[in-house]
Amino acid sequence: MDGAPAPLLQANAVLRAVPLRAGKHSVTLAFEPPGLRAGLWLSLLGAVATVSLLLGKRRRV
Repeated sequence: MDGAPAPLLQANAVLRAVPLRAGKHSVTLAFEPPGLRAGLWLSLLGAVATVSLLLGKRRRV
């Protein structure tokens, strides 16, 4: 059971719960928002475009 994926259940309307048997366990929860990777790539692209425009403008002057 430990080290294996377990179902994530809803508890008290807004909380999450993991069903466990009696005893000592280690539970790790991970969350990644749906648009995280796309947002990171778009931010990186925007930063590169901004730096490119600023450097291009300096060279013309």
